[in-house]
Amino acid sequence: MHFYKPTSPIIPRPNPMKVLILGLPRTGTTSLYAALKVLGFNTYHYNEIVKNKNNQHFQLWLKALQAKYDGIDTPFKGEDFDQMLWNYDAASADPCCFFVEEMIAAYPDAKVILTTRSREAWFRSMQAFLLEILSWKSWPVLSFFDDEFSGPYYRFLNQTMSILSKGLVPYSPSAYPAILESFDDHNDFIRRTVPKERLLEFHPSDGWSPLCEFLDLPAPEGDFPYLNAAQDAMKQEQAQYWSRWSWVAKRLGRHVVPRGQSNAGNPYVNPRDSGDNRIVHWKELGC
Repeated sequence: MHFYKPTSPIIPRPNPMKVLILGLPRTGTTSLYAALKVLGFNTYHYNEIVKNKNNQHFQLWLKALQAKYDGIDTPFKGEDFDQMLWNYDAASADPCCFFVEEMIAAYPDAKVILTTRSREAWFRSMQAFLLEILSWKSWPVLSFFDDEFSGPYYRFLNQTMSILSKGLVPYSPSAYPAILESFDDHNDFIRRTVPKERLLEFHPSDGWSPLCEFLDLPAPEGDFPYLNAAQDAMKQEQAQYWSRWSWVAKRLGRHVVPRGQSNAGNPYVNPRDSGDNRIVHWKELGC
């Protein structure tokens, strides 16, 4: 296990934190991220971690997760989160949803949105996307060669999914009951913890009206954005996965492609197969 101890200077906030979106991943948080952008919010979402990879956001969140859930180092509290969130006035979902108490305490004036959906639909989406990605067997090989991005990304994903699976292998069927239980526990905890006047339960299918009423803002024209269906999100992740293998190939000065492929033009090969079957074996790279 990798233990991170990165630090980042805390910059004074230009604006107060106004909205916390604390639903779990795959509950419509990407659509809400887009909607808040339309409403004028600068929202921190998983996409922002990727954009800030050079600012060590993956490592900082891993440090926070390991401190809270593994007892490693001092837990984050208060302005510690502003190492990542200082420039944002809304914070969304993964990884913020794994710090419900801490976020509410750090930003006591922020309104809270619990994005949710039926547990069955949520779990199907998790299986089709995040759990599927985590099951790809060639992650350790890619992480070894690409500790700049793929390593932190994989460890971050494994950490968050292992929290939901309560320590079991997240993509193993034996973990599924624990993951569903975590979904129920998470939502119930937020309902118990956040005062009703400060909380909105929301799904993108609800549209602009309840969201804008909750935020005291006029509803914009046009349809509510609906983004990040599991199938589309998977295509993006697979494309990113193979782009990192291309990066590794260039770094090593060798041409690494999936076996049986003349080039990397088809990024949608399922990388769930083992590294020996799909990727040129590391020994063939002379490493």
